[in-house]
Amino acid sequence: MPKHRKQNKIKIYRITSYKKEKRSELDSDKFELEQEEIEIKQDKQDRQDKHDKQDKHDKQDKQDKQDKQDKRDKQDKQDKQDKQDKQDKQDKRDKQDKQDKQDKQDKQDKQDKQDKQDKQDKQDKQDKQDKQDKQDKQDKQDKQDKQDKQDKQDKQDKQDKQEQLEPIIETSSHNLDVWDAISLQQIENGEHTSLFAEQSNYQNITLLQVSDVRLYLDKQLQFSSVDEQIYHEALVHPIMSKVIDPKRVLILGGGDGLALREVLKYETVLHVDLVDLDGSMIDMARDVPELVSLNKSAFFDNRVNAHVCDAKEFLNSPSSLYDVIIIDFPDPATELLSTLYTSELFARIATFLTEGGAFVCQSNSPADAPLVYWSIGNTIEHAGLTVKSYHTIVPSFGTDWGFHIAANSDYVLDQIEQLYVVPTPQTLPSLLSPLFQFKEEHLEQRNLALLNSESNLILHQCYKKEMEF
Repeated sequence: MPKHRKQNKIKIYRITSYKKEKRSELDSDKFELEQEEIEIKQDKQDRQDKHDKQDKHDKQDKQDKQDKQDKRDKQDKQDKQDKQDKQDKQDKRDKQDKQDKQDKQDKQDKQDKQDKQDKQDKQDKQDKQDKQDKQDKQDKQDKQDKQDKQDKQDKQDKQDKQEQLEPIIETSSHNLDVWDAISLQQIENGEHTSLFAEQSNYQNITLLQVSDVRLYLDKQLQFSSVDEQIYHEALVHPIMSKVIDPKRVLILGGGDGLALREVLKYETVLHVDLVDLDGSMIDMARDVPELVSLNKSAFFDNRVNAHVCDAKEFLNSPSSLYDVIIIDFPDPATELLSTLYTSELFARIATFLTEGGAFVCQSNSPADAPLVYWSIGNTIEHAGLTVKSYHTIVPSFGTDWGFHIAANSDYVLDQIEQLYVVPTPQTLPSLLSPLFQFKEEHLEQRNLALLNSESNLILHQCYKKEMEF
């Protein structure tokens, strides 16, 4: 039962009781009036309660409705927010996808651009290489054309010079220096003393004494004791004085020991190698008293090492370097001897020099055999060496005699003409400059100089031609 109804019943009960109690005390009108008032009041109260209840109910309904509306609004708002969030998230995802797509496109564009640039660079590089190859090919062709032209010119020049030498080829091999052969025959037909005579494996050796001591090899005069010192001092002292403190010396040829004698005058010399093909020459220089006296017992010096072998064979063996190399080979009278004066051999000899070293080569007469003399100098220059040429008068040879000094560097021979030789030789001027001066007529022959090489041995032909009379 509703509470308000229960309360009303209680109230009615009370009123009823009250009526019963008052009925006796009050009259019926008053009772009725009061009863009416009570009822009115009660009605009023009931209406008020009902109204209040209705208001409360309405208010509750309104509140419920409002709560429901608020809840719905909140839900709508939440739904809207969720929708907005979802949309924002979708927009963000779309934006990110778009950005990723754009980045990917940018990256692809960049890669395409880089690939295009790399391809262009590669093409440019290839074009440049092709251009360079074409230029190199053209340069090579130009160089080859120039070389062919030069070779053709050299061949023509060689042919021209060969034509000048055609009479030489017809010269017989026995036409050497006939004056030497004649003088030897005259000596042998007169009073003389034979000191040594032998036909070795390589040459005929004749050492004899008249008023002087003379050595002939294959009837060619090698020296006379009257003036051999002039030749050997000129061969040895300019180079020994120019090279600073020469300690190691190599002599190629010179088996008579006379050049060796001059070398041993230098106290700085610690070691000398002398190489001669003919052992009989060295035996003679050691054993014949007259020659031992002349060379001052040079082969008995502890600093000297004699080697009986071919000079080219010696130069093909490993060896220490030398400060000075002295080349005292026989004149290029034969094709075999001509091989001792090739550009290849001079280049090989140069490899045995120390940095400040030099070599000297006897080179025949610039007066009587200018083509031989200047061709030897020209051949040395073609071996890549700096060359200084000089000469001196040797009376027993009937003319002056020439030499060439060579070095790997210009500075080694710088101002050699102004050199004062030490120790002071007996036959040379103290100042060497006169030895380096030539007559104009001899210098003019320099323009005709030839190149003697292993592939073009021509020096012996020049020698034979110039020894004719």
